[in-house]
Amino acid sequence: MMVCRTCRGETRFDWRTHEWTHREVSDHEIFPVAPAADEEESFEEQEEIPEPEMRATPRSVEDLPARSGMRQIANLLVKMPDWEDPRITAARGPYLSAAGKVLSISDSIVIRSSSVDKKRHIVAFWRDASFDFAYIRVGRSWDRATSTDLKTYIKGAP
Repeated sequence: MMVCRTCRGETRFDWRTHEWTHREVSDHEIFPVAPAADEEESFEEQEEIPEPEMRATPRSVEDLPARSGMRQIANLLVKMPDWEDPRITAARGPYLSAAGKVLSISDSIVIRSSSVDKKRHIVAFWRDASFDFAYIRVGRSWDRATSTDLKTYIKGAP
């Protein structure tokens, strides 16, 4: 909570006018605002983010778990003549929340590939052996895709 430095009254930020105002009626302007007394001393210590246990390391199709979705995608890329062999990397390190807190230490696999004519591209990501997201590219735009969309795109179906 922020308070007025003059009267120590509670304040709020008005997003319509983009300025600080008193919550109650006041006879003076707010300038500047400050953290409330109890908040001034209670700063949270930032959690230290650990270094990755393994940075992105190249892998082959055979290194991927058998019968997994990632192996299916990689095998499909190898099998299709109009696609280059996939570039596969594996890593292990902290998985962070939007607020920057460490949620877990996770394994990740990323598969990238391009068509032979360099007009189509894919990037797919798995975290802890579960499909997380993929992007497909035609021309200049990247579109988010599901694993089913990804397979269809690689096979060349419209």
